[in-house]
Amino acid sequence: MITGERPCEYGMAYESVMIEGTASFLRGDGKVRALEQIAMQYAHETGAPYTKEQNSGIAVIEVIITSCTGRRSGSVPS
Repeated sequence: MITGERPCEYGMAYESVMIEGTASFLRGDGKVRALEQIAMQYAHETGAPYTKEQNSGIAVIEVIITSCTGRRSGSVPS
């Protein structure tokens, strides 16, 4: 929040990103590779492969980005 001495001087600092694209569910090997990449990013290892039961309960959505815009207003801490 940006404060001021008078109410009309108050405002909000913000950052936002708008992304447009095409989303699709990944299946088969593409889904497995995506799950391995996610595991590597967060756990730094792929771990044991998912079982068919575990895999059936997970949806992986790929978004192919066609446009991306961002906005910033005010002083936003990094």
